[in-house]
Amino acid sequence: AEPGSEPGSSSGCSWYGDGDPGVEILDVSSGASRVLASRALLVFGGTLSADGRVAAFEVPEAGGSLSVVVDVATGRRIFELDPGTVEASQYTRYARLLSPDGSILLFGDRPILVYDVARGPAEPIAELPSPGGEGYFATFDASGEVVYTTARDGTLRAWDPRTAEEISAWPAAGNGRVSHAADGRTLLVG
Repeated sequence: AEPGSEPGSSSGCSWYGDGDPGVEILDVSSGASRVLASRALLVFGGTLSADGRVAAFEVPEAGGSLSVVVDVATGRRIFELDPGTVEASQYTRYARLLSPDGSILLFGDRPILVYDVARGPAEPIAELPSPGGEGYFATFDASGEVVYTTARDGTLRAWDPRTAEEISAWPAAGNGRVSHAADGRTLLVG
């Protein structure tokens, strides 16, 4: 959060108004940090690509918010999406997760929309449906070729993020956060 900002909610951060927290990149080895945005709406926090080249988060704009993907090295916005223009029956609309190389953005839930960052926000390239009810957790495998999601019904699903083809499903696995081991074969589901 910005120095001097006051907590504005039970989560300990301000959502709207003058105390909106900012987003910064921190190099933990040197302690150096750089501000990417002086104000942001951290509904579920931001997301950073595994290679550290791009970050995605929400910024306040007149009358609402804007989901942005930012080149970390330059601070330049390379993708902007007005959540209010998304025509989907979504419960929440936010930049959910970037692929490991930052080329794909998962956005929102019910359904999760998939955007190719280079192509821009005009049309999502795929839509991951929400069979089994809403799911708040999604993760890419290390290659970025598979997205794992969980749903309220406890089913873990593997998807091709570019085609929305369901690759596999495991019922009664859980409906929490999914983590994966480097071997690509072992998953942990809460």
